[in-house]
Amino acid sequence: MDFAWVSLKITKKDGSIDTQVWRMAGSEPDLSKLVIMTVPLNSKGAETSHEFEIAISVNGSYESAGHRATLFGRLIDEHGVMSSGR
Repeated sequence: MDFAWVSLKITKKDGSIDTQVWRMAGSEPDLSKLVIMTVPLNSKGAETSHEFEIAISVNGSYESAGHRATLFGRLIDEHGVMSSGR
């Protein structure tokens, strides 16, 4: 989906934060050609809060980048990220 990076930030009730980052191998992305989106994933009563940040290469059009962001959201909806036990 041509992401420059995807990060997952997990914040625990005690305020500690764990962040995992997956980056595209190779050269550094051109920050002026990225769409960066933050997706909060919070559940009532959860011990932690989760937040994805995705950086999507524009590569032609913002519409295409937006479509890929939508597909990422669909993956989250269909695969229940919050049910992973984190």
